[in-house]
Amino acid sequence: HYRELMARRPTIIYRILQQGFNVLHMDSDLVWLRNPLPVLFSSENDVIAQDDSHKIACPCFLYVRATVRSMELVKKWEELSLT
Repeated sequence: HYRELMARRPTIIYRILQQGFNVLHMDSDLVWLRNPLPVLFSSENDVIAQDDSHKIACPCFLYVRATVRSMELVKKWEELSLT
């Protein structure tokens, strides 16, 4: 069930982005030492993600702005998740 749930994550994020909302997604076991919102909101990046030890994006922490470019990225992620 966990893999199915994780495979649906990009679909849910994409639908929220389509409505014009930015998305802040994080795992429930994430701990903050400082408030990240000022940094996230002041960034001009379309996507901010945690990297794992292999230097690839880890969706454990993800901030996505509702832009055309970020929606294209999430749509591609969705397509790859469904295969």
